[in-house]
Amino acid sequence: MLARLEGMFPGVAKTTAALKAILRATRSFDYPEFAEPKTLLLVTAGAESEIEIDADLLVAWVGHMSHSSRVRMELLEDAVLRSLVHSEVIAPATLARAHIEAAAWAAYAYEELLKVAETASSGRLRRLLPKMLYGTAIAREAKRLPPNDRDPFWLEATSVMNAVDALDRFFGVATGLPGTPLRVLYATLSDYAHPAMRGVRHLFDPTVETLEGWTIAYSCDERATAAEADLILRSLLTSMRFGHAASLLMRLGTVEETETDINYFKPSESDEMEIKRHIIFGETTQNDA
Repeated sequence: MLARLEGMFPGVAKTTAALKAILRATRSFDYPEFAEPKTLLLVTAGAESEIEIDADLLVAWVGHMSHSSRVRMELLEDAVLRSLVHSEVIAPATLARAHIEAAAWAAYAYEELLKVAETASSGRLRRLLPKMLYGTAIAREAKRLPPNDRDPFWLEATSVMNAVDALDRFFGVATGLPGTPLRVLYATLSDYAHPAMRGVRHLFDPTVETLEGWTIAYSCDERATAAEADLILRSLLTSMRFGHAASLLMRLGTVEETETDINYFKPSESDEMEIKRHIIFGETTQNDA
C-alpha cells in the first residue's frame, strides 16, 4: 500500500519511507500473555469507584493498556493506508484521528506509571484503573435509560482530551520541542470526523458564478490531493511514533510489591534510548536502510 501511495503522490516519499521503517519496527514485537487476577471493585453511589490494587493487578493493567493500544493502532494504520490508496479523504482522516486517541491512551497510562515511580505511591491508581479498565461512554447516558436497562457497574471513562494532553507532554519530553502538535493535529483531523463544512470542502465546487452568488454542486467522488495525503500520512506517522513508544515503554518497566505499597520502576536508560532511537526518531539499521 505504501508503494502504491508513493506512485500516486511522489511528494510523500520521505514520509512513506519513515512509515515503512516504523511498521517494520513496531510489528516485530509480540503480544506476550499475562495473568489477570480477580479483584475487588468498590462501587459507591455518588462517589468515584475504587479498586483494590496489588502487583498482579498492576501488571495486568499495564498489559491491557499496552496491548489494547497497540492492536487498535495497528488495525487503524492498515485501514488508513487502505482507504487512502483508494484516494479517499474523509475515512482515512477520521481513522487517523482515532489513531491519535489510541496513541494518547498509551501515553496517558505511561505518564501515570511514571508518576507512581516518582512518588513511590500507587494511591492515585485506585480510582484511575477502574476508569481505564472498565470505563464506557454509555455510562454518561445511563440516566437517560429506563432504570432496568442501567448497569450499576458502568463507569465513566476518563476524558480522551486528558490523554491527548498527556501525548503532547510525552512528545515534549522526548523531543525537547515546545507546543502542542498532537492536539493541533487532532483538531485539524476533527473537521473530517465531525459534521463541519470544512471537512467536506473537497466534495463541493461552484459550477456557476454570478454577481448574486454561486451554483454549488456536491459529489461523493473523492479524489485525494497531494496535500491531503501528506496531512494524513504525516499525522499517522507522528501518532505512531509516540503511541507505539509509550505502549512499549510501559511494558519495559518493573512492578514490585512491598509491605506498604506497589512500586513501578521506569525502564532502564538503555531500553528507553533504544525505543526512542528506533520508534520515535526512526533510526534504521543498515539492513533496513
